[in-house]
Amino acid sequence: MNVLTRVLRAPDELARLDDKGFFDLKVQADAAGLLGRVWHLAQRQGVPLPGYAGWHFSGAFKLAARQQAQAIREIRELAALFDWLGVDWVLLKGAAYIALDLPVAQGRTFADIDILVPREQLSMVERHLHMRHWLRTEIDDYDDRYYRQWMHEIPPLRHQQRGTVLDVHHNILPLTNRDVPDIGRFDVQVCPHRQLGTVRALSDVDLCIHAAVHLFSESEYHNGLRDLSDLDLLLRHFSAGDGDFVARLRERAALHGLERYTDLALIACGDVLKTPLPSEGGVPRRATRGQKVLAAAYRRIFTPAHSRCRPPGHGLAAFLLYCRGHLIRMPLRLLVPHLLRKAVMRAFDGLRAKELSRDGL
Repeated sequence: MNVLTRVLRAPDELARLDDKGFFDLKVQADAAGLLGRVWHLAQRQGVPLPGYAGWHFSGAFKLAARQQAQAIREIRELAALFDWLGVDWVLLKGAAYIALDLPVAQGRTFADIDILVPREQLSMVERHLHMRHWLRTEIDDYDDRYYRQWMHEIPPLRHQQRGTVLDVHHNILPLTNRDVPDIGRFDVQVCPHRQLGTVRALSDVDLCIHAAVHLFSESEYHNGLRDLSDLDLLLRHFSAGDGDFVARLRERAALHGLERYTDLALIACGDVLKTPLPSEGGVPRRATRGQKVLAAAYRRIFTPAHSRCRPPGHGLAAFLLYCRGHLIRMPLRLLVPHLLRKAVMRAFDGLRAKELSRDGL
């Protein structure tokens, strides 16, 4: 087993690492986007990291802290705008972890801010965001229509001056996914924040359900181990204060029709990171054949994105999950034309790049 997974399972493993172990940990954590998280675990365990590797870990933790400070600034401005508009908006994923001051936020870097707004208010929200310099990222008209007609979010917005990326969702799954839930049935918690006043986020249970749905509906897993570690930390944190949390999670997921995502999440957390789960109600008692196949694939995927950590069958597992992710995103009658068009456009762009390179010579 790779050293990073061992440390994520049991942070006290840090105290038993030699110089080679710390070097391997640095390489693997860097590939997985988990340098800052490992630094936080080392500080919590009171384990000093060797100088040649320590600055990599501490630098990543400082970068995460700077990103989070920037996120708080952005959230404050968004809150003022949406409160003025009367929009019932909700923070999602990394932004919610920061605003709720959850342990999972410590050392966690992120690429964008995710929010959820009612679909009927989406046009108004987008219009006012444009007036405040949040502009659509560069995508073609086809992709813009694809987002607006089929997806659960509008195209990403980037702030013209600060470069921050904002993802505005109106659901947690694409509208073409057969499991798309009624977002109005998700519970929202309103919590005080020392810098933001009050913040709105999904309830603890629905927060975990969204994390599971997001991860287990993907088709590519470049940050798979990091996202699984997020789920592990969320489950450990909420279960520590509520012995029935996992049972409530599964019950709530069934209410939303999302149990297949949460069951896969619980199986993967238990298999890969040894997340403590109750003996009764923690994981499906009888996994289906499909769940067993997927669990085997995910065990090979949830490793650091480094060639030395890839177990046998990694390539096949990646292909299987890539196909699964696309198939659950939309029906074949929509998926096949979409993928064919994207393939043709990529080929056309490649030819055009070659012509421009030839002209430049």
